[in-house]
Amino acid sequence: TYFANERKIYEDYDNWSPENSHNEYTGYYSMEGALSKSINTIAVDVFMKAGASNVIDLAKRMGIESDLPPYPSLALGTASVSLEEMVCAYASIVNGGKKVSPYYLKSIESNADKALEKFKNVQPNDSVASPENCHIITQMLKSVINEGTGNAIRSVWGIDSEFAGKTGTTNDQADGWFIGMTPRL
Repeated sequence: TYFANERKIYEDYDNWSPENSHNEYTGYYSMEGALSKSINTIAVDVFMKAGASNVIDLAKRMGIESDLPPYPSLALGTASVSLEEMVCAYASIVNGGKKVSPYYLKSIESNADKALEKFKNVQPNDSVASPENCHIITQMLKSVINEGTGNAIRSVWGIDSEFAGKTGTTNDQADGWFIGMTPRL
């Protein structure tokens, strides 16, 4: 499916209208193309077509515990979500839809390298998303790195391994972020 990159006004949400960072509103994009180029208008359009409750339900299953208001702007990352929650959600994607819990402590050792305590990495066996959908979104997020807004991973930092991720910025470029995933790290 191709989506029109057009400015829409969401009357049911105080006439709110998403903006693209470069104020360009032309052409049609696949979901992969829109994601790789961070086309906000299409992100919101897809969010609205999927349904806020469906998106929020999936996010919760993937480990997002923060409050997620059911507004179109949620598609642009307007909710306050901790880095830990985001890492868990992305880890679930790269893990083929299996939920991942943080694992912080492997062992405690003395100054003589004697193991004082060892901890097991016990992971839930919950499937939170289909492996097929996780594979598709991973392929889309690879496009962000290979030809989209995250291409500095390759061109500036020289990382040439399999890598997927997403960039984001706040209004007026006040804050910028990047989250990436790779099955090798």
